[in-house]
Amino acid sequence: MPDIDPDKHRLLVHGMVKRPLIFTVDALMRYPMVSRIHFLECAGNSQLLYQPTPPTLTAGQTHGLVSCNEWTGVPLRLLLEEAGVERGASWILAEGADAAAMSRSIPMAKAMDDAMLALFQNGERLRRRTGTPCACSCRGGRAT
Repeated sequence: MPDIDPDKHRLLVHGMVKRPLIFTVDALMRYPMVSRIHFLECAGNSQLLYQPTPPTLTAGQTHGLVSCNEWTGVPLRLLLEEAGVERGASWILAEGADAAAMSRSIPMAKAMDDAMLALFQNGERLRRRTGTPCACSCRGGRAT
């Protein structure tokens, strides 16, 4: 589980932007929020398939880290627009701050469409086991 102090955590938006920005969790809580029900697949799915020999596991053991929840958070588009995404930027890289250091590339069109920076799950603040203090959520996408 992530060992992240929400009071010390910072979200950095940088790269092909006019204004690199750093957000605290408190700052994110002041943005307009949306709620949606999303199916999510954990970024850890399929990792067992990259072993030297094929695993003798069920599909549920290799791809079973999935869930469907109500997520509430800030539309990622708002943060990207505030940073001033440059025209040539076609992908974003979402990197986790947990010990696993998971990352996922997301097409900019998807990030600007329905991606959100989730702060709540099923009406409660995110818990440690689900990615506190925030997680990226896209319809049919992966949790990061």
